[in-house]
Amino acid sequence: IITLIEIICITGLIKLFTTCHLSFFSLLFLHLCCSDPDISASWYTGRGIRPLGRFGRKAARRNELLAFITARLDILTWD
Repeated sequence: IITLIEIICITGLIKLFTTCHLSFFSLLFLHLCCSDPDISASWYTGRGIRPLGRFGRKAARRNELLAFITARLDILTWD
């Protein structure tokens, strides 16, 4: 008879193995595919990745803050 603790340990080990297994292959994939120091825009667009650009992260953060402030103003105007 397998106890509940053994089942939890087995599922935890399976999750740990599959997570490590996938991360190993993703690191190997990144090393093989991305070892070229030249950045090619077609590599990103072919995979559906939209590059952020030089100021993209700052703009994304600013947009998140602006959305939060706008939502707060909407709540205040409803009162």
